[in-house]
Amino acid sequence: MPSDRDEKDIEIIPPDATRSGKRDPEWVYISVNGSAYSFKDLPLHKRIMLIAAWLGGLLVAGFMIFLVVASAVLIWIPLLLAIAAITAFVLFFRTKFRRR
Repeated sequence: MPSDRDEKDIEIIPPDATRSGKRDPEWVYISVNGSAYSFKDLPLHKRIMLIAAWLGGLLVAGFMIFLVVASAVLIWIPLLLAIAAITAFVLFFRTKFRRR
C-alpha cells in the first residue's frame, strides 16, 4: 500500500492475471491495511459497511433518476392547465360576443 494512504483506507482492487489463473469465483478484492481480501473473507462489520455504502449509492442514483423523470412528467401538468384555461377563455368570449 502506498505510504500516502491511511492505514484504515479501504481500496477495491479488480482481479489481475495472477488471481484469474486460480479459477477463483471472487472477482472483487478489497485491500485493507495493504493486503487484498475477497469480499467473503472480510470481517462482518466491514462487509456490512460496504453493502450499506453500495445500497446508499443505489438509493441516491435512483432518487436522481426519479427527479429527472418526475420533472419531465410534471412539467406537462401546468402546460395542460394553461392550455385548458386559454381554451376556456377563448370559447367563453367567442360565445359571449358572437354576432346573432
